[in-house]
Amino acid sequence: MVKKGVIAIFAVMLVAGSLMIALGTQESSSLTHGSDSFVPSGTGRYVSPPLSINSSYVLSVLGSGAFVVNSSGIGIINYKNAYSVGLEPARMLNLTNNTESIYTDLPSGTYYVIYFPADSPQQANPIYSVQTDPGLANILSTVIVVGISVIIASFIVLAVGSFMGRDDRKN
Repeated sequence: MVKKGVIAIFAVMLVAGSLMIALGTQESSSLTHGSDSFVPSGTGRYVSPPLSINSSYVLSVLGSGAFVVNSSGIGIINYKNAYSVGLEPARMLNLTNNTESIYTDLPSGTYYVIYFPADSPQQANPIYSVQTDPGLANILSTVIVVGISVIIASFIVLAVGSFMGRDDRKN
């Protein structure tokens, strides 16, 4: 039989780990705002709603044929000059059948994601997301990982406690 103290420790650790995961997940979801919403604007180009970016935000665009421009570039970008007018991402990740462009350290201002479906007609709208506090997102990710670890540890405590509670000696 498992001792009551071991069960109490298991229950406390299980609840604490679950609360860490719930808190980290709920708060993380409020830090990232994404969409695949575009409206036609001119011949063959689609434009996102204006994105107000603070210099600490991270903008991520998933999809080829998509470009990010600041508000001054919205009127001049077209299919032919998109690579020269569009901003260069800080990092590009080549994913299977897709690319992700990550923009960091952008000056505060208004930005747009523009895409040209003729560049990649088989692809659905690109997906863009803005992460408002990358530092806090990293902390919350750590809270989630610690919560998972605490839950795993609670089951280890329960398993060890169940073996410790057995007394195979005969009296």
